[in-house]
Amino acid sequence: MNSYNDKPITGAESYDLSETEIFELNRISENGNADAAFRLAMYYEFAKYDQKLSLYFFERASKLGNNRAKLFLGVKQIQSSDPVQHAEGIRLLTEAADSGEKRAREILQEVDMRQNGDGSGIPE
Repeated sequence: MNSYNDKPITGAESYDLSETEIFELNRISENGNADAAFRLAMYYEFAKYDQKLSLYFFERASKLGNNRAKLFLGVKQIQSSDPVQHAEGIRLLTEAADSGEKRAREILQEVDMRQNGDGSGIPE
């Protein structure tokens, strides 16, 4: 519930940001804050449905080292039929998994099972 009425908050509303928050998050993400860039990516992805801006901020967050951004981008890219994008997705998922992102490791194992049939290509 929110403080304005008795209606439940939707998923998109939970990612919403004020203009001031957007400005401040953008400023600190430009100064190297990966979490701020990731928060903006989530805002554009789920509250504004702006794929261009969400991709921009996911890429920024990923380059700054945010493992959740690497996971998100990796999942998007492994779904591509373009082998270069698919390989980049595997690279991002591997980086995220190597940094402790458990879901990235699970996804890599699923991809390996589909490709190799036995999961043997993914080191523990």
